[in-house]
Amino acid sequence: MRVAYVILNHRSPAQLVRLLATLRDQDPSASLVVHHDKFRFDIDALRIPDELGVKLLTSPAPITWGDFSMVDAYWRTLAWLTEHVEFDWVVLLSAQDYPIKPLARLHQLLESTDGDALIESMPVAEITIPHDRIDVNFRYNYRYGTPSKLRTERHLPPTVHTRARAASAFFIDLINNRQSFVHMYRYPDPLPTRFGVRSRSTPFTPTVPCWYGSGWPALNFVAAETIVRYASENAKFMNYYRSVIIPDESVTATIIGNDPGLDLVRIGLHHVRWSNGVSGHPDVFRESDLEELSRSSQVFARKFDAGLDSAILDRLDVLLAKG
Repeated sequence: MRVAYVILNHRSPAQLVRLLATLRDQDPSASLVVHHDKFRFDIDALRIPDELGVKLLTSPAPITWGDFSMVDAYWRTLAWLTEHVEFDWVVLLSAQDYPIKPLARLHQLLESTDGDALIESMPVAEITIPHDRIDVNFRYNYRYGTPSKLRTERHLPPTVHTRARAASAFFIDLINNRQSFVHMYRYPDPLPTRFGVRSRSTPFTPTVPCWYGSGWPALNFVAAETIVRYASENAKFMNYYRSVIIPDESVTATIIGNDPGLDLVRIGLHHVRWSNGVSGHPDVFRESDLEELSRSSQVFARKFDAGLDSAILDRLDVLLAKG
């Protein structure tokens, strides 16, 4: 079983290098590929040790959370992998992920699955939570322009910033609640508001639905090749997804889930906790969360911040060493 790990990174090197060293220790024959956003942090400062055997890729433009640049980075790396590396499965991680179970368990899981992809996802018609159904409708049935200027700037004093954002939220909700033709989508602070118009047509049909779920999949070689080929042959589909909100939580699953030749297994590999769903960001795990993580059946968790709490990573290393 040959596993490749793709790690998306935009931060300083310390936590990234620690993750890479752990992956190499746990899976010595793995292919490690980092896609780094050089516009957020100088690539020359990464200094990844040569002995880790890491391939480093970069993008020609900045990567922004919530738009298609994240998909571009991932799919560009898939294209490089399918051309240059022999692998059976490829797992997508961020530099703030970390194994919480020995990677031998990952190999066992991948070897035992009959599927071509592991993605925690579902067709949108199966979403039962009303708020999520409404949010997904606004994400993927509207087309959005470039970020608007309707935002509050981070250089404002915190109190003023909070009040200004609350005031803008009132007017945005007023506009959104009175009609359904246009929609102003509020990203988590401090990202700008996006202005969208309900699409007259979408690529989705009752037999080819939109899918929604995790943006952190595992694909076998056939599924990875399918994504690369589909991206090069379906410009209209790609252009549509370039204009939606948070496409990484839909587009890969939509392609794989609607391909009759592929089997999508609707499970994920990550333990994630959302204490504040409105924030748009999962919790950062700390040492006090070790028991929760040890009970999890997942192989990875996200997210971690060594600058806030490195002790949790130390404790996980001990558990991983025990096997």
